[in-house]
Amino acid sequence: MTIGEFLKSLRVKSNLTLREASLKSGLSHTYILYLEQGKRPGSNNAITPSPETLKKLSIAYDYPYEELMIKAGHIGQLVFDEAGNTRYQTVEEINEEKKYYKKVAENDIEELIWNNEFISYKGRRLTVLEKQKIVDMLEVILKDYS
Repeated sequence: MTIGEFLKSLRVKSNLTLREASLKSGLSHTYILYLEQGKRPGSNNAITPSPETLKKLSIAYDYPYEELMIKAGHIGQLVFDEAGNTRYQTVEEINEEKKYYKKVAENDIEELIWNNEFISYKGRRLTVLEKQKIVDMLEVILKDYS
């Protein structure tokens, strides 16, 4: 689901028309429509809402701002660093993780580790570094399969 489709689903779940969403957010109803369609008018170029726009929509739709920022690709998922502190993934970490997704073959345990952004251990989502450590351990354990 695109960010535009998601924004439309939030508006519909909030039982708001485009004009009502406009009044609640301070954004024009036509701009909200363009966001929902995911295209700039006339050019057909993709449109991504800015953080400021997402803040207004989060208030209008009573939806967590951080979640909208994640869905729009402005910040990554909440992760734990090596010290156990939570933080949001950086754009660089997201891009690095995407590189790994493309490297692995289908139906491979390595693919399952890298392609599942919600893979966790004991209820805590694994970081990119932890996923890499698991893959490294698998290579040692299963060296005869290489």
